[in-house]
Amino acid sequence: MRQKPTNRRRLTLIFRAVIEIAFIVFLYYSNLLMGEFTATNGRGKSITFALNDIITGMNFSIAIITALIGWAVLEYFRKQLKGSMLRRTIEPYSKTKDDVLEVNAAKSTRPTGSSNGPLSRQKG
Repeated sequence: MRQKPTNRRRLTLIFRAVIEIAFIVFLYYSNLLMGEFTATNGRGKSITFALNDIITGMNFSIAIITALIGWAVLEYFRKQLKGSMLRRTIEPYSKTKDDVLEVNAAKSTRPTGSSNGPLSRQKG
């Protein structure tokens, strides 16, 4: 049984989103864990005490909500960058109606004859 290419692409996008959100949650918890071992929080804390202190339902809900917001912002900037890069590669090659009219007007105002080119001889 072959899957449709659109299903595979959709699964790839979902898989990428899950990985990015999980990475943001990881950064959040690693930041909390580092904060548990600063000099202001006291000495002699064990890793198990610190993990019990930071792994709570409230911290998890904050992590998920901020990760979703962060992922949405990253997707927005990714689409903006992709669109600007696409426009940057297309614009030099695209011609508008005004460009065509300017080129045609320039062609019609040129004098005709064999001595029009830049390498033509001067008559004198």
